Amino acid sequence: MNGADGDQTRQARAWALRAHAEQLDRAGRPYREHLKRVAARATDDNTRAVAWLHDTVEDTTTTLDGLRNAGFSEAVVEAVRVLTRPGSGRYQDYIDSVSNSGNPTAVSVKIADLRDHLSSTESPS
Repeated sequence: MNGADGDQTRQARAWALRAHAEQLDRAGRPYREHLKRVAARATDDNTRAVAWLHDTVEDTTTTLDGLRNAGFSEAVVEAVRVLTRPGSGRYQDYIDSVSNSGNPTAVSVKIADLRDHLSSTESPS
């Protein structure tokens, strides 16, 4: 990350690092490394914030209301909602819902997420 990160990114990074603190990816590496790589692909503060938070609702005890109550913008919360995979259903249906969401931030983060999973030979989530 660079010094140009705004408040949303700084808050999202801190939140995500706490929420995923003990988690490891499928390769046994700290999950925060994946989040950092996805965020590094973002081009603006809002997208970086979403990149840091993209798995928090799906993989931790964080809720969308928790993000709202923490002061994240509705744009960030909505993109995280779009990126949160439901507990059931086909993966392709989930990907279709993200791509058809009309939320360019969510689509951008999902593409960065998939690219990172593919480059690290890890299964997508």
